[in-house]
Amino acid sequence: QLLADRRRGIGCDQVLLIHSSVEADAEMVIYNSDGSIADVCGNGARCVVALLAKELGQSHISLVSGKRVVGGQLDGKGLVTLDMGVPELDWRDIPLSYSMDTLHLNLARQDKSGLLLGDPVAVGMGNPHVVFFVPDVDSIDLSSLGPDLETDPLFPEKTNVSIVSFDSRSS
Repeated sequence: QLLADRRRGIGCDQVLLIHSSVEADAEMVIYNSDGSIADVCGNGARCVVALLAKELGQSHISLVSGKRVVGGQLDGKGLVTLDMGVPELDWRDIPLSYSMDTLHLNLARQDKSGLLLGDPVAVGMGNPHVVFFVPDVDSIDLSSLGPDLETDPLFPEKTNVSIVSFDSRSS
């Protein structure tokens, strides 16, 4: 917590530790800024894959993270593709506080500009996510919505909030 504190430490959202593993190339342990342990972090895993791929001279790296093994592939251009495994879609596995259709959550919020977000989906990827599909991502003020949604009572372990729009249905 001291390390993550932006006034007394260096400040960060998470600290990632890399350990040896018998199940994979390495184990990644993720500490949140409050000292709690997160099961997985996609962006963090991509960073660890890039680092280990370079250090080990491999293009593919497997990581144990929480209860999952994730695999990352480094392409020749420095980009990392990550296979996060099978998503959890059952309300108990995400987890949610009570039973509901995870593809149509009864959860709506209005941002500061008055735009209404509703009908999100919930998915577990080692940690809970709520995803809103909107016509224009840039029109949403996530900074006003994120903290409120993250701590909604529907999510007993908090949640990651994502706003998604499609550029094209064919891509």
